[in-house]
Amino acid sequence: MEGLDAIKERILEIAKDKASDIDFAAAKNIEEILSRANSKAKSIKHKYAEMAKKESENIFKRTNSLAVSEKRKIILAARQKMIDEVIMKALENVSIMSESDKKKVYFEMLKKACTGNGNEILTVNGIDMTLAEELIENLGMDIKISENPGDFAGGFILKSGNIEINMTFDMIVSHYKGELVSIASESLF
Repeated sequence: MEGLDAIKERILEIAKDKASDIDFAAAKNIEEILSRANSKAKSIKHKYAEMAKKESENIFKRTNSLAVSEKRKIILAARQKMIDEVIMKALENVSIMSESDKKKVYFEMLKKACTGNGNEILTVNGIDMTLAEELIENLGMDIKISENPGDFAGGFILKSGNIEINMTFDMIVSHYKGELVSIASESLF
C-alpha cells in the first residue's frame, strides 16, 4: 500500500500546488480587479468633484450676478425716490410762491390761453380764488370763476365749451416730467 499512499500523496501534493496556483491567480485577479475598481472610483470621484466645483462656481456667479442686479435696483429706486422728492419739493415751492409772482405767472398763462369769448370758466384752487378775481379784472376779459375750487397745487383750468385747458402745476410737472427728471438727475448725481 505504500505505492498507493505514494500516489495518493503525489495527487494531494499536485492538488495542493494547483490549489495554491489557483489561490495565487485568484488573489492576483482580485488585486487587479480592486486596482481597476479603485482607479475607476478615483476617476469618478475626481469627475464629480470637478462637476461639483464647476456647479458651485456657477451658483456663486449666478448669486453674485443676482446680488449686483439687486444692488442696482436698490440704487435706482433710491435715486428715483430722490428725484421724485426733488420734483415734488419744486412743485411745492412753485405753489407757495409770493402772490405778486403768482399774479405775473397766472396773468401770462391766462393771456395766452384765454380767448375772451365770454363762455370761459376758470377753476383755481381754494387758496387762489381772490387772486383769480383780481386777474380777471386786470385782464378785462369776460371769464367766469368756477364756484368749486380745484384740487390741485396751483395753476388753473380754463374751460371753454367742451375744451378744457389744464394749466395746473401738477399737469405741467407731469407733462415735462422727463425733462425735470433729467435736470434733477444731473443736479443730484
